[in-house]
Amino acid sequence: MVSARAFSHARSLTAAAVAVAMMASVAVTAFIPTYSANADQSKDDGAFATSNTIHMGDGSTDVNEADTGLATYVGRDFYVGAPTDGETGTADGSIHGSWAAEMEGQTFILGKYMQRAQKGFFTIGTVAFGAQYKPAAGSTIIAVEGTNTNLSGASTAQAWKSSASGIDTTQGAGISGNYQGVVGGNKTTLWGMPSCSKVTCSSIYKYGSGTTPDSDVTWNYADWSNVKDGQGNTIDSFGDKFKSNSKQLSTLKDTGGVEYGDAPAQQNYERKKYDWNKYSAYDNDDVHSDYHWNTNHPSSEKNFSTYKLQMSFNSGDEKLITFTGDKESKLQVFTVQASELNTDKGIDFWFRNIPDDASVVINVVNENGPSNEIQMRTGWRFWWGGASNYNDPDTAGAKEISNGYVMGGKTGNNNQIPYSADSNADTYSKVSQKLM
Repeated sequence: MVSARAFSHARSLTAAAVAVAMMASVAVTAFIPTYSANADQSKDDGAFATSNTIHMGDGSTDVNEADTGLATYVGRDFYVGAPTDGETGTADGSIHGSWAAEMEGQTFILGKYMQRAQKGFFTIGTVAFGAQYKPAAGSTIIAVEGTNTNLSGASTAQAWKSSASGIDTTQGAGISGNYQGVVGGNKTTLWGMPSCSKVTCSSIYKYGSGTTPDSDVTWNYADWSNVKDGQGNTIDSFGDKFKSNSKQLSTLKDTGGVEYGDAPAQQNYERKKYDWNKYSAYDNDDVHSDYHWNTNHPSSEKNFSTYKLQMSFNSGDEKLITFTGDKESKLQVFTVQASELNTDKGIDFWFRNIPDDASVVINVVNENGPSNEIQMRTGWRFWWGGASNYNDPDTAGAKEISNGYVMGGKTGNNNQIPYSADSNADTYSKVSQKLM
């Protein structure tokens, strides 16, 4: 889990509480398009959004546009892991480790960056288990300003080695892809390794590729007016924009109701990596990591790997939040109590009675005051549609679309197996744009 002090925000106006569940797997942020549910602010009288089909897949040829918004915005300090009690960021025991391995998309952090990656590495930008819906090439993929912080004595960015037994990798967070990183503080190396001169010992650095060597990010960065998202919002102005929009949306009257209950039982639920059937070298029916190689498999591809997994759920293994709309409003509005998100169970979501051309706003209300902390676990499943007179989404005929993002790929090179046509891909793409 990635923990963010103050708050993190997924895809600008898209609600992290809802959108991230649509693709909750290994990656640690939501992969959802930006601002698409927001009224067009360039028009005096406003305008409703329309959802388009956005291809998400296994390469640049499958994605038809760049993601112009932030994947994650953090108003204070950001952790890959979790802070220990009384942590200061200035000791070996300042942070508990996390098994998170990657973070897709553009991230702005006003505070400081703390990381203890238990796998021994952490990737930022282009990731292995993601939607490949990414910012434009050359973008600042991560910016750590270090000003609004609870860690006055700590470095602006600091990574620690894994504390897991048997993992002795010496590398910090690596940026993958044609992206930049900027940090408003002195360069640091992994905690306890001040004399390590290798680039990979830096707390944050850029992965090399081919003949291009590993390289450093820009440390001691100062001109934050040049750090912007794809829509021109600077790192410092985005927080004000977010708070202003959030305040406006919180005044909207609910058009539908919210129910809380147990998610249904399901046997042999399958979750796939986005390129699960890309390589003909693998047996596509193999659920485990025991790959079956073709006789003529080219040795140059042996570094590729692709995955899918199966699991079964009993009733109540996961929590279900059901949003029932009014069938007609162009803007569907719901309110969720923050306390309902605090659970050790994964939370699944079901939306129904939502018109095809409607946008959806979910206001999360902290009924216990400003000190209440949300510790939310996303579930595996996400339903859309279905009859409103049933409590079970499967009985109601709802469409479970969580795997939609893996089925929308196009045939690429000769080693790919063409994806089967799947309406879930189109539904997933459009639904993801509706939610904020």
